[in-house]
Amino acid sequence: MKKEITTDITCSFIKANGERCQARKLAGEEFCYFHSPQVVVERAEARRRGGLRRHGDKGETGSYIIKSSQNVLGILEDCINDAYALENTGGRAKAIGYLCQIILKGFEVTEIENRLLALEEKVYGKH
Repeated sequence: MKKEITTDITCSFIKANGERCQARKLAGEEFCYFHSPQVVVERAEARRRGGLRRHGDKGETGSYIIKSSQNVLGILEDCINDAYALENTGGRAKAIGYLCQIILKGFEVTEIENRLLALEEKVYGKH
């Protein structure tokens, strides 16, 4: 089945209040990182690591495996959770702001990737 080319980059998840999630879709998916059934295990592991870090565990050295942009989002999520656990200072605010900029740039790249995949599928009939 061929996908239509779309500029709709917003997650398809509908929240309990009936509103649509406003996060950007993952490449080639209908949902964002937080609602995608494809990354349930990754999200659970990221939450587990975040919880451990809030309670004094500084994580496992070399425990990250980066094979996709989804992996990077999980790492950035951990970094933001770590930053939130720090004392509220100007440095913490700058760190969180910087990490958010990286995530937003990643969303831009994901949008371009989604559009390119849709075009390739339309032109070449591949996925």
